[in-house]
Amino acid sequence: MFDLHNHILPGLDDGAKTIEESLALLRMAEEQGISHILATPHLHPGRYDNTPQDILLSLQYLQEQLQHAGLIIRIAAAAEIRIGPEL
Repeated sequence: MFDLHNHILPGLDDGAKTIEESLALLRMAEEQGISHILATPHLHPGRYDNTPQDILLSLQYLQEQLQHAGLIIRIAAAAEIRIGPEL
C-alpha cells in the first residue's frame, strides 16, 4: 500500500517533530502494510519556509536512519504547496 500524503520528515512542518517520532510513525505504518510513503511537507512562504534542498536533506537523513532501525519502508519526497499570490 502507498501513502501519498504524509508529514513524516522531522522538524519541517506540523508533522513529526523529531527523528524518533518519524521512526515510530514509520514502524506503525510498516506494521499496517504500508510499503511506500510520499513525504509531503508544507511549502507555505512565511509559515513553513521549506526549500527543495531542505526537503531533500531531511529525506536523505531519514532514509539513513531507516536503515539503522531495520525498517524496509520506502520514502520519496514532494511537497504540499499552498497556492497563493506569494508564489
